[in-house]
Amino acid sequence: MLYSASNAKLKVNGNEILASNASLSLGASLNPQYRIAGGSIRNTALYTPTNGIGGQLSFSYFITGKDYFKTFITGQGETGSMGEVISGNFGGLHFDSGYLTSYSANFGPNSSSMANVSISFFDQLNGVFSPTEEQAPDSTQILNLKSAIIEGEFASDAGGSVDNFIGGAYNYTSEVRPVYLMGETKPSAVAYGQKVVNMNFEIDSPTGYLPVSGTSARIKVSLLAEGDTSLSQTVEHFVCSGLIQQRNIASAAGDYIKHSINIVQNATFDSEVTITKMADSAGDYMILS
Repeated sequence: MLYSASNAKLKVNGNEILASNASLSLGASLNPQYRIAGGSIRNTALYTPTNGIGGQLSFSYFITGKDYFKTFITGQGETGSMGEVISGNFGGLHFDSGYLTSYSANFGPNSSSMANVSISFFDQLNGVFSPTEEQAPDSTQILNLKSAIIEGEFASDAGGSVDNFIGGAYNYTSEVRPVYLMGETKPSAVAYGQKVVNMNFEIDSPTGYLPVSGTSARIKVSLLAEGDTSLSQTVEHFVCSGLIQQRNIASAAGDYIKHSINIVQNATFDSEVTITKMADSAGDYMILS
């Protein structure tokens, strides 16, 4: 029997998610075993697991208010603990050992703001698929750039305020590695690696200013409900405070000149970024004023 998307309810930590699309994948890590016979390596039908089961739940949804999944950006691994572990349920198939590994929010002209989430988990899927027949709600507000306030500035850059914001994306990625004890197939802990926040956005004031050390910048996108105009009425916001590491200026026949900027923040909290020294290829440091 074939099922449609309306037959699969998606829940994360018990919260029902109104997703526009979702996917659930599961994989085993296996190494083949070989034997040597007559000076040659022969294949066998034996395989050895090198890790436990690994899976990923990915889904997209429209941003309708205070975004629940943003709390995991600073809520996992920031204080030396694992933080809140994520459980997921897709149509009755469920896991209870998930961690946020990527999150993005997109803002574009004449389009609704949408978020994309990827959760990695290190466990078997339990349960059985159970189709549902419920209708999705149709009265939820969806946020967009029509009611948004953009704030930002670039250091040491002529005309460095963020004017005429056209669109962009807020992105977060995190490395999460399972830690297994002897005999375990489900990790007793996880180790967090690098966490990176960056924001790519487009404005209509082309400039090529970019020093070798990058340039500090901060941008904040505040989403408001339709008709609201004050920052005090902000429903959700996205901030990136870091270094401009890339600019791109491009155009084509019949199109306008597009100026895109990429700000990278190697932390998950809003902070001031300062470059104090650089190392050359010989490892010698140069102090920057």
